[in-house]
Amino acid sequence: ANRSAAGGTLTVSNSAMLSIGGTNSMPTNYITHTFGSTSTINYSGSAQTVSSENYAGNLMLSNSGNKTFSINETIGGTLSISGTAKALLTNGTSSTANSLTLGGASQVSGTWGSSGSSATNKNDVYFVATYTGIVTVTTGCTPGNWTGITSTDWNNASNWCGGIPTATTDVTIPSGRNQPNIGSAGGLCRNITINSGATLTMGGAYALTVSGNWTNNGGTFTASTSTVTFNGTTQSIGGSGATTFNNLMTSGSTTATTGATLTIGGNLTVGNGTTFTLAGYALTVTGTSSITGTVNTVTAATGTKTFTGAVTINSGGVWNLSTTNPATSFGGGITMSGTTFNNGTGAAAFS
Repeated sequence: ANRSAAGGTLTVSNSAMLSIGGTNSMPTNYITHTFGSTSTINYSGSAQTVSSENYAGNLMLSNSGNKTFSINETIGGTLSISGTAKALLTNGTSSTANSLTLGGASQVSGTWGSSGSSATNKNDVYFVATYTGIVTVTTGCTPGNWTGITSTDWNNASNWCGGIPTATTDVTIPSGRNQPNIGSAGGLCRNITINSGATLTMGGAYALTVSGNWTNNGGTFTASTSTVTFNGTTQSIGGSGATTFNNLMTSGSTTATTGATLTIGGNLTVGNGTTFTLAGYALTVTGTSSITGTVNTVTAATGTKTFTGAVTINSGGVWNLSTTNPATSFGGGITMSGTTFNNGTGAAAFS
């Protein structure tokens, strides 16, 4: 596509893509380059030099090899890096992009570069190490969104928008891509939402601590032999999809169930000072239940509450049973020590 003599205009219209393969750069000898605001220039070959342009639209670095930014580049749309391609940001360069996508996953705003740069966000998977150039991204994704661009490891920062979640991070797990797996290092979050078609897996007797709300909107939670602890102030377990926990512990002030069916395949522990309100769920606890806080089964609740394992109400613990519909059954009996068991208007079955 190179001109043999200087002249003419190279135009890439809106929604169009110009893919440049091999080791080539931008076609040469055009006096004017015009790129639409929704156009895409794709360096799709191997090792290539990114031409000095005003990329009004999107810039893609795909396939393989180092794509060299020899000067400051301006990208009005999205800078996308995929495959085994890497951006080589020459020392001292400072480019800008409206947004950034790495391996198909949107990234947070801020400065980006390799481990050798001063960028806030360092990534040697998609930026060539040791080079000091940076890209400033003005518009980014929402921190706490799972991207899964590297692996299934919950504790790998590159799998998240904004890095590994902390106790103040609201986590959203979408469907597609690699799906998260929590290993021996455990996990933290504030609110967590599992979208339809998404999967969260805990691979063994590991721990997840939730300081906010749990919402399962049709995804799958595979609990294995794990423990999920709710340690916030006012929390809820809900969503449109059913959830099966293994061990569930409450150590905050209030945890309420509001939504679809809840199954605790292991043990339920309601900690001292905690109120656990069984509202809108049909609940089954197959392991043992240890109550040092307060359990409320409210009149307006729907779904039968079934405790097939032994229930121990320890010193200071209170069970408030007030159900006209449905009944609550205790298959493993109740042991009380210096406690209160308030049987209200409903039926309680002991076997």
